[in-house]
Amino acid sequence: MSFLKNAWYAAAWSEEVGRNLLRRVIMDQAILFYRKEDGTAVALTNRCAHRFAPLHLGKLEGDTVSCPYHGLRYDASGKCVFNPNGNQIVPTGARLGTYPLVERYGVLWIWTGDASRADAAAIPDLGYLNEPTRYRPVKGFIEVRANYRYIIDNLMDGAHVGTVHHDTLACESFTRAKAEVQVEGDTIWSRLICPPGHPGAIWEQIWTTERGPVPGPMDHWADSGWSPGAAVRQVTGITPVGQPREQGITTLNCHLLTPETEQTTHYFWAICRDFQMDNATLDEQMKIGATYAFVEQDERMLSAIQETVGNQDFWGLKPCLMADDIGAVRVRRQMDQLLKAESDVQS
Repeated sequence: MSFLKNAWYAAAWSEEVGRNLLRRVIMDQAILFYRKEDGTAVALTNRCAHRFAPLHLGKLEGDTVSCPYHGLRYDASGKCVFNPNGNQIVPTGARLGTYPLVERYGVLWIWTGDASRADAAAIPDLGYLNEPTRYRPVKGFIEVRANYRYIIDNLMDGAHVGTVHHDTLACESFTRAKAEVQVEGDTIWSRLICPPGHPGAIWEQIWTTERGPVPGPMDHWADSGWSPGAAVRQVTGITPVGQPREQGITTLNCHLLTPETEQTTHYFWAICRDFQMDNATLDEQMKIGATYAFVEQDERMLSAIQETVGNQDFWGLKPCLMADDIGAVRVRRQMDQLLKAESDVQS
């Protein structure tokens, strides 16, 4: 396995980074994040150029970072600007690596590949995260003990819902759903169209809270769209049979997956709703439900898969495929092409 580097990844939720020193490992690289006094976020290699001390153990002095070992000080461009020792001459080559960083939708996006190709226009549209008058987000962050591509598979696959999420999202109609794939720009959408059925436990709770008793069988939908490198947007909802989606209840969700190592992933998630905007109790209920589904159900399964397969090649294991895999397979093939193209350029 390998990482697709020429793409934008979530490095942190905006509120995670302030006038503190945050260390986060991304693609096996320890990276230091902080904000300058004007609020601009910075991403630097978290390793002093002298004896490789981790800089997150140091301190901020104005907009510079002071190394905890010998006190060398680096500015936001990665340049060493002060040496408090001996002749106080700054050592030749005392410079940190830097990373393009863009703040958008309440997310700090990082680019770990060729900096000349870092086009902010390629960041996927998550406008609903930043429209407080229209949508109310519930957000979270978890660590998943699995390679990021297995998590993408999981998010593009609706067939696992009936088994893994048997007591939360599952409903009988999901077992009879049909997946259709559509491509919009660089995004691959797997659209799951479900026949009428009684909603799953979470959807029934949401409907009851918002509208009252469930009126009968409901139409369901779950659309998952993957964009490079590892952003998955989802549109999910229910509505009375035969009624337009606008007459039902919909949530707009995003799952931002950032490789930490080959076998671990930073997972940023958000669920956005346009109903009961001021209901803080519902926020907490949704967060508890989502955390249970992602941690106790998805993460448990994904980490077990990772432990089972280790670093073996996915296609080399000769997976059998089902009709419901159409979206996940399409994404895997596209990722393989992008990784090959990136490898060919590097070689």
